[in-house]
Amino acid sequence: MSVGRLDITTYETARGPYHTEKVANPTWEAIQGAINRLDRCLYPFIWLYKDTNAPEGSLPDFEVTGGDNAYAVVIRSRGGEELWLQNANAGDEEIDVWVSDQGASIPARQVCPLLGEVLLAARYFYEHGTPNPESMWG
Repeated sequence: MSVGRLDITTYETARGPYHTEKVANPTWEAIQGAINRLDRCLYPFIWLYKDTNAPEGSLPDFEVTGGDNAYAVVIRSRGGEELWLQNANAGDEEIDVWVSDQGASIPARQVCPLLGEVLLAARYFYEHGTPNPESMWG
């Protein structure tokens, strides 16, 4: 297992307030459940950290934002490089992957419509701590 902490952010309403539950040494089932619950609004994103004690405010090593067939998945290296799960069949049209609070829109080419693909990427990261080589990253 390469994940030391799972952060699950939940909003009470679309405008807030929100809270973040931190789960140390999460099981795959906990991560899978958190991803399955994503809905772009009240459950807009989850963060995975390799380090259980990642400093407050640090960017996650693996992030999933979205829900309902529109997911943005990014892996960050310690050197600051970002790899985004790619949707080769899409263009640059902006897709709303987070609609509550500040929200976020991502180019369609970086929005995965398939929950199964997102779960495969997350599972591989959970087990290996690296991007799934069978997925398209850019």
